[in-house]
Amino acid sequence: MAVGEMITSARLCTFEVTREYFTAITDKDHEVDKWEDTLCYQLGQLDGVRDVDYDGHFGEFIYFTIDDIEDCERLRNEIRIMIHNYARGAE
Repeated sequence: MAVGEMITSARLCTFEVTREYFTAITDKDHEVDKWEDTLCYQLGQLDGVRDVDYDGHFGEFIYFTIDDIEDCERLRNEIRIMIHNYARGAE
């Protein structure tokens, strides 16, 4: 059996944020009235982003999957800005 080339169709990404940002994000998530107002939901609504997760169990990380690696850099920059704005708005 021959094994062909591995094809990557999605990329798991992680952002590490400061403890202050992480606390601001999770505190704000607990204060909002609707799930749709959480950062997790908002990031998951971006076209091509899925499996957003952060809970602090493994540190101050935000995990997500980008479906199309061709869009990876653009989406990572957009997500970085969204995380920053969400955390700063919670301060």
